[in-house]
Amino acid sequence: MLDRAIWVVNKGAQSPDEIREGLRFSGKRPNVQVRGLTYACSMLLDRNELLHAKEVADEIVHMIDSHGLKHEELATGLRNAALAYERNGDWPTALATRERLLVLENDHHGPLASQTLIAKGHLAIALRGTGRISEAVAIQRDLREETSRQAGRESHEVAKVEAQLGITLIDLGCLDEAKDTLQHAVHVIGESNPEARSARAWLAHVLARMGELKEALRLRELTAAQSVDRYGPDDRRTLHDADEVATTLWRLGERNRARVIMERSLASRERVLGDEDPDTAQARDRLAALVREIGPS
Repeated sequence: MLDRAIWVVNKGAQSPDEIREGLRFSGKRPNVQVRGLTYACSMLLDRNELLHAKEVADEIVHMIDSHGLKHEELATGLRNAALAYERNGDWPTALATRERLLVLENDHHGPLASQTLIAKGHLAIALRGTGRISEAVAIQRDLREETSRQAGRESHEVAKVEAQLGITLIDLGCLDEAKDTLQHAVHVIGESNPEARSARAWLAHVLARMGELKEALRLRELTAAQSVDRYGPDDRRTLHDADEVATTLWRLGERNRARVIMERSLASRERVLGDEDPDTAQARDRLAALVREIGPS
């Protein structure tokens, strides 16, 4: 199957339909067909073809509902389908899919198996996406306790759980606990480790909200520098991180430095994303607000 996916890519398939059809297999072998659709969904997500990935996810779920499949195909198919729904912002459908996956993993592996715990963590994220914040926090706290028992308090597995718990605590308004949780996650992963990017960025967000702007700026500058190296200067993530640096500088009173960064970021968006992209429009509005405050150069 992997060889088939590589062949589809090397063949030069450009359109979502070519990817989808290139990995389609005979309906007489539903396990193989779901496996192919799962690869297609993953490839479309990698290409940011989100609506097409969602269409494939719908087909995967339909196949799962219509056929008796092996556990591996069931679990992998549901994971990819849930991710497609999440990336499209369809959180209710994502939540229902994550619930099915958790039941599947629990029944197959048991309640304390790593596969079940991972499924539970993703369920909590989907609960957060649907606004059920308290339920998500309760699951993530229980998950941290169980993961600590199995892997140790200072393990990377616990840090990954804490990174998500910290984000949910922010939504719950528990900033002090969110700060402590995210600080521990960043410490365990390693502040300069690229894998700490999300936890570090959310920690900077908490610190900024709590008025600790200099420390927030330090973390955001580190994140922005790593994003340039990892994603390139014009990637959406890099531009977002640059804007976070500019916003913090603005709040610290360093408005001219903030303006330079915002102007550079906006120019990149106009060139790469186009004038009509929502990110471009928002960047233009932020720059206009700053110019109104400090006056023309």
